[in-house]
Amino acid sequence: MSINVTARSIGESQTPGMKLSAVIPCRNAADRLPRQLEALTREKWQGGWEVVIADNGSTDGTREVAEGFRDRLPHLLVVDASARRGASYARNVGARLASGDAFLFLDADDEIAPGYLPAMADALGHHDFVAAHRDSESLNPKWIRSSRHTHPYEGFRNFYDFLPHAGGTRIGVRRPIFESAGGFDENLLGGEDVDFCWRVQLAGIPLNLVPEGTVRVQYPESLRRIYRQARLSGRTDSLLYRRYRGAGMPGRSIGVGLRDWLRLMRRFPCVRTMSDLARWVRRLGQCVGRLEGSLRYRVIYL
Repeated sequence: MSINVTARSIGESQTPGMKLSAVIPCRNAADRLPRQLEALTREKWQGGWEVVIADNGSTDGTREVAEGFRDRLPHLLVVDASARRGASYARNVGARLASGDAFLFLDADDEIAPGYLPAMADALGHHDFVAAHRDSESLNPKWIRSSRHTHPYEGFRNFYDFLPHAGGTRIGVRRPIFESAGGFDENLLGGEDVDFCWRVQLAGIPLNLVPEGTVRVQYPESLRRIYRQARLSGRTDSLLYRRYRGAGMPGRSIGVGLRDWLRLMRRFPCVRTMSDLARWVRRLGQCVGRLEGSLRYRVIYL
C-alpha cells in the first residue's frame, strides 16, 4: 500500500485552520452515549470541529439520544450507517460524510478526559497519525481492573511483538492518510484498529503518542461479553498473523498454545474471586479463538 504525504520539516505545523471531526460509531448505545457526548460538550477549543454519530442500526433510541445534544453540540451530525454490520463500516461511513481535515475516532462506551480535544488538535497539527493515552482506571470497578493486569494509563500497545498499535477508541489521523489507507477493513469484526495501525505504519507513517490527551475506556463486566470479546480477539489474532507474518509478525507455536491450555486447566481450581474468574474466562476465550482462527485461516497461531 502506498500513502502519499507532503514532506515538511520536523515540528512544522500543518494547516492552522484545520477542522476536526470526532467520529463515534454506535449500535444500541442509548444508555452509554450521553457520557461521551457530555464530555465533548465540556471541551474548550477555539478551532473548528464537529461530532459525527455513525448509527450502525440501533433499535433502542440511540439516534434520538444523540439528537438531544444539538443545543450543546451545534456542529453535530447523525448519519445512518446501518447498511452493514460492524464498527469498521460505521467509522468509514462517518468519516466519508464528515467535513473535517482530520478524524478523531472515539467509542460510545468511553469518555474523553478534559483537555483531550486541544491536545489531539495540536498533535495533528504536527503529525499525520496519533494516539491518546488510555485510562483504564476511571470507569471500571476494581475487580475488572484486577482481572486484566494492564497499566492504568497506557500508551501504545504491543501484544504481538510487532508494530505498536492503539485502539480505534483513541486514534487521530489526517484525512488524506485515512483515505489513502482505505479506511478500516470492513471485513473485520474485530482487530480492525490493529490492522489499520499496522497498514499505516508499514506505509511509512509513524504512530505518535499524545501524552496530554487521554481517553477513559470502559471494559465489559458480564462474563459472557468478556468471553465473546476475547474469543473474537483470539480468532482475529490468527488472521492478523496470516496477513502480517511476511512483514515480520512472529507466530505462536503449537507448544506455546498447549502450555496456555495446561495453565488454564491448572488455574481453574484456584479461582476464588470474580476477578480470578473474569481473568480465567478471558484467557479461555483467547485460547478458543486462536484455535478456531488457526483452523479457519490455515495458520498455526496458538
